[in-house]
Amino acid sequence: MSDSNDPRKNPLKRKFEGLPNQVTIADRPLNKRRGLRLEFTISCYKININLGGVSSPSSAPPSSITPSSTADIAMPVTSDEAGFTGRGVVGRSEQVLGIFTDFLDPHLLTAPSISPVLIEGLASAGTEMTVAFNQVEGPAQGAVDFLQHPSPILTDFPSSDLPICQTNPSEVMPANHAESSTNLQADIINNISAQYVNTGPNYGTINQGVDSNIQITLEMIRDEQLVEKIYKWLSPPKESVNYNAALAILESQPDTCQWFLKGNTFYGWLKQPGFLWIKGKSGSGKTILSSAIIHDIRQKFNSATAYFFFDGRDLQKDFQLHDKLMRSLIWQFSVKCDGRVPKVLVNLYASCANGHQEPTLGDLQNTLQMILDGFSSTFIILDALDECTEREKLLKWIQTSILEKDENLGLHLIVTSRPEQEIEDKFKSSCYIDLVEESENHDVVTYLDYQLRSDSGLQKWDCGTQKEIKLKLMEQADGMFRWVALQLNELKKCRTKTDLKRQLADLPKGLDKTYDQILLGINEKDHGYAKTFLQWLSFAVRPLTLKELATTASVDLYAENGPEYKSDNELQDIKDVLKICSSFIMMSEGFIKLSHFSVKEYLVSEYVQNHAVKQVRDFSFSEELSHSVISQICLAYLLQFHTSEPLDIDVDVSFPLANICIDDEASDRGK
Repeated sequence: MSDSNDPRKNPLKRKFEGLPNQVTIADRPLNKRRGLRLEFTISCYKININLGGVSSPSSAPPSSITPSSTADIAMPVTSDEAGFTGRGVVGRSEQVLGIFTDFLDPHLLTAPSISPVLIEGLASAGTEMTVAFNQVEGPAQGAVDFLQHPSPILTDFPSSDLPICQTNPSEVMPANHAESSTNLQADIINNISAQYVNTGPNYGTINQGVDSNIQITLEMIRDEQLVEKIYKWLSPPKESVNYNAALAILESQPDTCQWFLKGNTFYGWLKQPGFLWIKGKSGSGKTILSSAIIHDIRQKFNSATAYFFFDGRDLQKDFQLHDKLMRSLIWQFSVKCDGRVPKVLVNLYASCANGHQEPTLGDLQNTLQMILDGFSSTFIILDALDECTEREKLLKWIQTSILEKDENLGLHLIVTSRPEQEIEDKFKSSCYIDLVEESENHDVVTYLDYQLRSDSGLQKWDCGTQKEIKLKLMEQADGMFRWVALQLNELKKCRTKTDLKRQLADLPKGLDKTYDQILLGINEKDHGYAKTFLQWLSFAVRPLTLKELATTASVDLYAENGPEYKSDNELQDIKDVLKICSSFIMMSEGFIKLSHFSVKEYLVSEYVQNHAVKQVRDFSFSEELSHSVISQICLAYLLQFHTSEPLDIDVDVSFPLANICIDDEASDRGK
């Protein structure tokens, strides 16, 4: 009779005594693509763990399962101290039961049997795994506390397809066991969570309740070096830049957007997946509303929320292309799971020669769809569709992949834009709201009240005068949030009631007339500076710091021998840029930008080009003309170095415009 303990006779060596302190499993040499699956049967529920791809041992501690008398929810082998030896695949359990909180009740089963069942086929050669069972005293010795971090949301009873072990017919269960089981609510998780497993490069399925009513089920990979490589290759835009800028404005205007956030439309959209288009004229507050929506949703569903702000104020392609939107959304949803990336994204990276090739737009869209499929619900907010330079591709994706398909059953999508005809044609049969009509000027009123109450430049007026300001602006606002803000900026310059009344009596109509007034208010000696600054901001290839922009004034475009750098032309106070360009520009996270997309549209418009007033007409410019001016300034600035040698690494400290000149020149040569 052969010795069953002889490892030469048995493919797998098993050691356990009753409820063992430790189970050690070592496999025989197998095919490298195979692995090991460890399956436990607890009471009448089955849990299994898959390990594979183990190529080398490590110093990681063994996975441990600690007994406990209470647990709200069960997740196998996922405590903070858990760790699997070597590198490998963390598999999953198809269903996991909830652990009853009264497990030590003497009328219930006092020692649920734990029957290790080793199934060959998933472990590579040389694999060894140690699972330690800490003993506790008492009748429930061996009960398992799978996780000390209960899920907040999974509250269904075990499903009918939960794998059930075959129980010995002669084994009689306590009479009240079934009743107790049905009366207790059990939390269910479909797959093993990798969140608390401390491993090396880690491959497995993650399924976790992350926010209320949100669940993620994705095959994930943890490999910090690979994640970094994929990030550099994918090169997603930093979507938070424009969000943070809009949020800063929102936070300076308390209680705005509440009419929408507390309204039935938004409530219905939160409860029911679907599409909502918010349309509004230029300057009506769409971007501020978008930031308010994002801020609100992130409080509830941060792990399932992504956003993107299209931005046409300059030539930064990162915020103008449909391709960049796809990359941004893919990455935002990919990093929701504690430093792992979805396997579908790794596959895309591998199919592109491990990052040596670029993915096609179709590849990006398909990858995003597969990632979205792993979320029970997702929330996406896209702002300013009309500022996307690939609008046809963007609208086609929204229509064919979202509006006309049933694939995205859990997707909640909000988009904002001006009501341009091309967009109207695509969305006219979809759910939409008109921002000006629906808001009924609520935000304008709230903004005016707050500014009149808190702004030092407006507090000086008595209550009667403030009421007059409010009524006059409300009469002509027509829902244009930006128009109101610009008028307040001009009114703050008034020093007497006579000045104020004159200004209120001659309020410009619409944004174009308002911009006319701002241009006419620029000191004539600053016209050259202002135009140069506005051209750079409209067509620079990357964001500019205030110091960089101020340095552009150092080049004399009208020098006798052509454009020439003159150190004496440099502004002594770089903040003069903000004074010269007034309401046309703004600071955002250390960079200076046009204050609104409508500013750029105004400056390049035929309206300004054909303006009756020469002082306004002189500010007209085109993209071609602006590139010519920028190139001349760049060349003149670089020629000061009188060398063909590479510039010193610290050149940007003493010569702040050098790097941006090189960037712009390289961009122009690439056209």
